[in-house]
Amino acid sequence: MLTATGIVKDYPGAPKVLDTIDLTVPEGQFLAIMGPSGSGKSTLLHVLSGMEPPTRGVVDLDGQDLTELPDKKLAALRLRRLGFVFQQPRLLAGLSLRDNVALPGLLARSEAREVIARRADDLLRAMGVAGVSDHRPSEVSGGQLQRASICRALINGARTIMGDEPTGALNRASAEQVLDLLGAVHREGRTLVIVTHDAQVAARADRVLALVDGRIAADLELGTRPEDYDESVRGERVCAVTEVMSAVGV
Repeated sequence: MLTATGIVKDYPGAPKVLDTIDLTVPEGQFLAIMGPSGSGKSTLLHVLSGMEPPTRGVVDLDGQDLTELPDKKLAALRLRRLGFVFQQPRLLAGLSLRDNVALPGLLARSEAREVIARRADDLLRAMGVAGVSDHRPSEVSGGQLQRASICRALINGARTIMGDEPTGALNRASAEQVLDLLGAVHREGRTLVIVTHDAQVAARADRVLALVDGRIAADLELGTRPEDYDESVRGERVCAVTEVMSAVGV
C-alpha cells in the first residue's frame, strides 16, 4: 500500500506546487492522475516515488517512510521495489534493448547475471520485442522503446509501476498496444500509478484523481476494469472521466 499524508511541495518564491495532499493507493490498484499543465501531476508522482522529497508530509510504502530514508537507501528501494516508465524512454543509447532491460537487475546485485539475462529475454519475448532485442534505442520505433521500458521496469520484480505520460509521445495504435501491456501487468496484481492528460488512458484505470492548483479536485472510482472490456464499456468510462475533468475545469 502507498500512502501520502499532508504532502506539501513548494519552492522559494513560488506558490505551493502540492498543497496538503492526502492519498492512499491500495495494493493492486490502477490509479490515473490527471490535471491541467502546472497542476502538480508529475511532481506528485515524483514525491510518491521518492524521486523528490516533499517540503512537508509523509510518504509510506508498505510501512516504510520514504521521507526518512537517506539517499542511498532510498535509491536502493526505488531500484528493487518500484518500476518507472516515462514519456520519453530513458534508455542508454550505447546499449542494446536487452542490455538496457537487464541493467537494473545487474545494479541490484541480488541474482546471478545468467538469471537476470534469462528474465530479460523472457520479458522482451512477452512484450513482443524479442526480435529487436539486439538493436540499440535509435534503431527501433517509439512503441518498441516503450515496450522495452516496461520490461526494464519489471526486471527486478517491482510490485508498483509508475508512469509519467507513458503514451504521450506515441501514435494511437502504439499507445493502445502499450496500454494493453500495462493492463496485463496490472492484472498480475501490480499497482499502477500513471500520470496522463488523455481521458482514454485514464478510462482504463480503476480510479481517476484530478489535480488542480496542487490540490485534489476530484476522486473518481471506476472500479476494476472487467476482463471482457469492450468498446461500449470503454465509451462509458471515457465519458465519466471527461465529465469529471470538465467539472473541475480541466
